[in-house]
Amino acid sequence: GAIPIVNPGSYPPHKITNLFNLATYYPLTRSISFDSSKSEQFFFEPFIQTGPNSWATKQLEGDLSIEPGRDRKGPITIGAVISDKKASPLEALLSQDNSEKNEFRLVIMGDAGFGTNSHVRSMGNGDIFQNIVSWLAEEGDLISIRPQEIVTSTLVLSPDQINVILYVSVLIIPSGVLMIGLFVWRGRRRL
Repeated sequence: GAIPIVNPGSYPPHKITNLFNLATYYPLTRSISFDSSKSEQFFFEPFIQTGPNSWATKQLEGDLSIEPGRDRKGPITIGAVISDKKASPLEALLSQDNSEKNEFRLVIMGDAGFGTNSHVRSMGNGDIFQNIVSWLAEEGDLISIRPQEIVTSTLVLSPDQINVILYVSVLIIPSGVLMIGLFVWRGRRRL
């Protein structure tokens, strides 16, 4: 299909995806690249990449055929972090000392739709979106896989409502089916 799915275990190492074991998908994504001449000033760290069997293509209409001269083979970066060169987020992940902080944090996603209402409850999209926001807010302790909320609903019936349900389901409906069966049987017997 044309929608890239990132499977657990294929996320590049980063604090946002540390121990992240849910698949995510990106319905309308584009690739992200970094100008290597800026590597003296900034860290560019991919944290979401497509699999090695994926392709990035410039052909958006008609038959989606892969042309190696025109298209790029995966993994394709579709989510990355740009930060100041003062301290790498990967170094911060490995060290316990938080005294040196980045001057700024920037998350670039090739798809803004993965966090919308229609996709945020699917697969791990909501969790990765919340991890991104928590990392940007420097709330590392909130980066995790959140448990799904269990929605319980209780139906409270009055004694009269319980009696109506009992009589309808145990007496009236079976009696009606029995009566129809008897009329059909009698009608066929006369033929």
